[in-house]
Amino acid sequence: MQTLFRLALSVFISLLVAFFLASCMPRAAYRTQEAAPLEPCVAQPVTIVAESCRKAITERTDAYDLHFVEFDDQGWTYPKGASVNGQEPVDKSSEQLRLVMERLNDTLKEKHVRIFVFFHGWKHNASFNDPNVIGFRDFLNEAALYEKAAQSDNRVVGIYVGWRGKSLDIDDPWLSATFWERKTAAQHVAVGSVRELTAQLRAFQRHANGTQPGAVQKYTKPTAQPVRIYMIGHSFGGLALYASVAQSLIYGFISGDDIDGRRAPVERLGDMIVLINPAFEATRYEPLDRVARNRHDYNSYQSPVFVAITSRTDEATKTLFPLGRALNSAFETELTAEEQRANRNTPGNIDAYLTHQLDMATSDPIECFGWTAKPRTPEEVATNIRLEYNNSQVFRASLIAGLWPRDADGKPMPRKFCGSMVLSPLGGPDTPYRNPDPNMPLWNISTVDAIIKGHNGINEPAFRSFLRQLFLDEYLDTDVRPAARMSAPQLPR
Repeated sequence: MQTLFRLALSVFISLLVAFFLASCMPRAAYRTQEAAPLEPCVAQPVTIVAESCRKAITERTDAYDLHFVEFDDQGWTYPKGASVNGQEPVDKSSEQLRLVMERLNDTLKEKHVRIFVFFHGWKHNASFNDPNVIGFRDFLNEAALYEKAAQSDNRVVGIYVGWRGKSLDIDDPWLSATFWERKTAAQHVAVGSVRELTAQLRAFQRHANGTQPGAVQKYTKPTAQPVRIYMIGHSFGGLALYASVAQSLIYGFISGDDIDGRRAPVERLGDMIVLINPAFEATRYEPLDRVARNRHDYNSYQSPVFVAITSRTDEATKTLFPLGRALNSAFETELTAEEQRANRNTPGNIDAYLTHQLDMATSDPIECFGWTAKPRTPEEVATNIRLEYNNSQVFRASLIAGLWPRDADGKPMPRKFCGSMVLSPLGGPDTPYRNPDPNMPLWNISTVDAIIKGHNGINEPAFRSFLRQLFLDEYLDTDVRPAARMSAPQLPR
């Protein structure tokens, strides 16, 4: 009987292993084609992709360029393929990073560029029909529509950072069993060659904008910056992005002492970094949070350098993540209850780290009347831009001596966005640990289901409009010109 049981168990395990091996996704890059197709890669709707574009390292459309950079499970770029009969390999995935940077430089010779970098999350990859790729195309197309309606000549460019977030070709609930294995892969990606990508982009921007050390005076704000970069990470992609830039962010908050005793604005890595439902332990976030709160001399409002946004209905980070961490951290040493809580939960699910809450309001601000949630015509897009721009200007006019406005009791006032969204700082007259200075450009936001639906609802119209207005705030932080107020819906170029 015992022998029969062992035989049955052996057969079961063998079948299970065979099932998972047969279900493995390719361990190779999806984007192997060097030549950028001449024809537009995407038609309307944006799910229709030309056959010649499906393995392209660069997809081009009339509205935007989309580049792909992929990393393997160790965080390396993919290796160069073997030559055949002395011929160069057709697979050019090992050249992705070099090609993308070259193409960015080529584009900059013709136009100013607005770059959006997206790090996808768990259960996704860089295949042409992955839902995250489709959603990013749609995001870029919308960004291009807004640039056009703003009478801007900027070229919208996307960089999709791919990795094996989906390691098995199976559906849930089986796919969810890869959570911790893919978390480990994301950690490897974070400390691998993706750091070269973020460093290359930073150098590219500083060189183009003339802001490398010694090039300009510290407080100079150029009225037109040829390169603007916004980096976005979702889920484990948020882990990969955060880990690759955390040290630079910490340095940006600590540095800035001036010889006259003043503090310079917090240094930016790109223009803004946004994490959506980030899936990593708050112990990794705590050093950045601490240095930001310890800097008590925010003598003027500065649009956020770093933003983390977590949905209150995200069960993946709210429930599954701490459950899994409770199991695999059982033998780790934690000296305090606070440290244990941080080691088992994400930054967006610990009250002590939150700085704001984002909710739906009952009505739009007066400045936003006529704003459309889903603009379908160029005229509606142009109207939205004008109204969002005006709303941002009203907020800036409400700053008191350059600081976030407060009510008579000293409590920070909420900021209202078009789309009936209201952002409330958690500060007050006193500043206990969870209530930082509202002028601190490190934001950790908790939001509602109507704005980000669960873990993957990152393409909700409300959330997209919030992101756009957040980026617009930063854009105006440096580029606003007095004349721009006179010519709606035109924006600073």
